[in-house]
Parts: sequence; C-alpha cells; structure tokens
Amino acid sequence: MKRRPYPTDLSDEEWTLLEPLIPPSLPGGRPRTTDMR
Repeated sequence: MKRRPYPTDLSDEEWTLLEPLIPPSLPGGRPRTTDMR
C-alpha cells in the first residue's frame, strides 16, 4: 500500500538541490536509522 504524500514532501528535483547540503553521518557513532530524504 502506497502512502499519501504530505504537503511538505520534496520532489526529486528539490531533493537533488538539497542533498549536498546535508552533512554525512560521522564515524564512530550510532548508524542513522532515519532516511535523510
């Protein structure tokens, strides 16, 4: 079952602009469990 999109969901074009601005996870900590998109 596919979920309904939220008004705040990003389009693929918007995501390609913002993705480089999100810092990578740091080594040594707990792995990320949340999809950054």
